[in-house]
Amino acid sequence: MIANLIKSLYHERTPPAMDSELFERCMEEIERFSVAAQVYQLLSETDTLGSVPAFFRNDLVQKHEKTMFQNLYIKHQQEAVFAILERANIEVIPLKGILFAERYFGHFSARGTSDVDILVAKDDVKRTVECLRSLGYHGPAPYNPIHFHCVLWKETNHRESPLNVEVHWGLVKEHHSRMKVKDLWKNSVPVREYQFIRELSVQNTFYAICLHGANHRMESFKYVLDIVQMIQRCRREIDYPRLFAQARDDGTAKRISAVLAYVYQQFPHLHEVKPLDSMRLSCIPPSAIFSKWPLFLLDHWRDRVGVLIGIVRPPREVALWHLRDDSKVTASNVYVRFYQKRMLKFVAKFARRQGG
Repeated sequence: MIANLIKSLYHERTPPAMDSELFERCMEEIERFSVAAQVYQLLSETDTLGSVPAFFRNDLVQKHEKTMFQNLYIKHQQEAVFAILERANIEVIPLKGILFAERYFGHFSARGTSDVDILVAKDDVKRTVECLRSLGYHGPAPYNPIHFHCVLWKETNHRESPLNVEVHWGLVKEHHSRMKVKDLWKNSVPVREYQFIRELSVQNTFYAICLHGANHRMESFKYVLDIVQMIQRCRREIDYPRLFAQARDDGTAKRISAVLAYVYQQFPHLHEVKPLDSMRLSCIPPSAIFSKWPLFLLDHWRDRVGVLIGIVRPPREVALWHLRDDSKVTASNVYVRFYQKRMLKFVAKFARRQGG
């Protein structure tokens, strides 16, 4: 239902004709995907808040106010992170979050966020972690060695859960692509008065948002909405031929094609806003392809073989990470314990299916 509402607001500039029951179902989806702020912003921009049922409007206003206060707090914490990294001369690119909401949704509270995501050079990760620790953050939490970010956290009096800062040194797993992260910095520009806090170009922001959706298998409507919003707002600044050329060079072309096919299938009006080659869309399998990630979305057969080998026999450090809560694991028995754990999971899953 949420897709129908968003389509109508973008395309018709008015909410669809729905009864109260459908609006209730729509609110359930809004809560599940945490997109109340985006829906509120769209209704405000189209001056149609008064066109939806009172219960829906009131619930949306309350959720938007909650998002506004949360984002205001995160905005304050983010500025503290920016300030200390600026003083340390560490180049940083914010990912998603507050700056993304301000630039592409129109207001810092127009898109909910729960943490701070930053991109730094891999060589600067250690210094970045030290700076964050000086602000009271703990960690980083143990992370999969083949992943591309680590997480630090800080307990606060303003939230039930800790505030996380995700420190990225890449946008995708290194052995899943040929992506040259350094290229993202070339067209970045300083944010406001900063010298070392930089912002991705519109083109690279769109690229990063698409990759982020692919990384998460497009499991949430918010990933779709981010892409739709950027196409609506920045269609003249997004160059599809250049995007696909960059993706082919990086080995991420199948991911970008699949994500855009998925989005255009849900929002056909985007063909009027920014046409996308129909041949490219017709060559992409149905959206169920995301359930098979990453094998069918990798560009090169060598990467697929590498993933399969990693599934059968992961590197020792990866196996140790999977067994990080196992007090009995040692360097000599790591693979025995790893396969035992995998077999137990398989048996438990099989038993659940039989019981169902």
